Amino acid sequence: MSDRYAREWNEFRRKNRTASLVLILGPLVVVLVALMSRTLIGDKASGLFIALMVGWALVWGWLAFRAVRHPCPRCGVAFLANQDAWVRRCGRCGLELYGEQRPSDSTWTQNRTS
Repeated sequence: MSDRYAREWNEFRRKNRTASLVLILGPLVVVLVALMSRTLIGDKASGLFIALMVGWALVWGWLAFRAVRHPCPRCGVAFLANQDAWVRRCGRCGLELYGEQRPSDSTWTQNRTS
């Protein structure tokens, strides 16, 4: 795998893992903080819970958007855009998920920009 493709796929994995961790762990952290704050400040903690959940949703949405819009290493179009959820290739150029560069990729990219 070329260094550029390897860097791009590593970045893609990092974005996906970060969004997944925030999706799974975020609500748990929010609930724990809300429970702890309820013991400290009483019934006024419900407003804090709502604010924390809205904050978590915004952060997760931004991270998920970044993961979904990550560019394909070959053609530069968002890799996960305009495709079925189970298709594991670019919707534009057909590069497989975590696929390697083919010798003809540089020619394909040059023809795409012309």
